[in-house]
Amino acid sequence: MPVKRLGQGRLTIKSGDATPLSKVISFVDASLAITEGQPAEPILNRDVLSEISRGPETPCKFEFSCKYEDKALRDLLREAIWNATAEALTGLTGGATNSNVQTIYRFRQGSLQAAASESPVYTKLAAGATPTNDREFAENVGVADPRRPLSVVVVPGVAQAMSTGGFDVKQPAADTTLSVVYDAVGLSTLNPGGPSVLTSGSVITFLMHWDFLSPQDMTTVLERIALNHAYCTEVAVSEGDPFNSIKVSGFALVAAPTYTTSPA
Repeated sequence: MPVKRLGQGRLTIKSGDATPLSKVISFVDASLAITEGQPAEPILNRDVLSEISRGPETPCKFEFSCKYEDKALRDLLREAIWNATAEALTGLTGGATNSNVQTIYRFRQGSLQAAASESPVYTKLAAGATPTNDREFAENVGVADPRRPLSVVVVPGVAQAMSTGGFDVKQPAADTTLSVVYDAVGLSTLNPGGPSVLTSGSVITFLMHWDFLSPQDMTTVLERIALNHAYCTEVAVSEGDPFNSIKVSGFALVAAPTYTTSPA
C-alpha cells in the first residue's frame, strides 16, 4: 500500500491478556507504510512454464513514523510494557501482613507504587523485605524474562525459585483495600499463556491499529488499519521540543492488515 500521511491521528496498542492492556497514543506528522507479501511459485509442465501457484504466506511489514509527546511509547513498543497501570485491590486483611498479594498483570520490578490517593502515604521497602509496620509494602523479587532483556519482571501467581509473584503489604486495622500503580507487562497475542511463561525466547506480539481522523472535527474516525500479532524490529527515537519523533519498523504475523471504514 502507499504511504499514508496523517496530520493527526491515534495509534492504539493492545496486549494479548484475557483483559487486554490498551494504550492510545495521539500523534502528528505521521506516515504509515504496510507491505503485503504475495509470494508465487512457477509450475513447470515437462520443463515448460505452465502456471503460477500461490506460495506460502509471509508476514506483513510495516514502517511508521510520527511526532508524539508520550515518552512511555518507547517502552511499550520495545518490551510491551504499559506504564502507570492503575488497579484497585480489595479483599486484603486489615491489621496484618498480606503476603504475595496478586495484581491482575505482572509488573516490572521497581515500578509498583501505592496510588497518590492513598493517605496517609505508604512506605516502600526494598524488594524481598518483610513489612512489619502499618502501610509498609515490598515487591517480591522478580526474575529476568528472556523476551524482555531490559526488564526484570514480577509474575503474579507463577511459582519461581525466588518468588511467587506479587508483593507483601502490612495493612492498618480494618483497611481491606489498596490502590496501586505499576508498569504492567503485557502478554503476547500469540499463545499468551504458553506452557512456560518466562522461559520461552519468543518475541512478544501485540495488536496495533491506526485511526485516520476527519479533518473537520479531528475526532471522527474515517478509517482504521489494524495489524494483529505485530512486533517491532527497529525503534529509533529522537528527542525534541515540544514533540519527540519516533520511527518504528516491524512485522505482523498476518497475510494482510484489516481495513475498516467508519468503525464504531
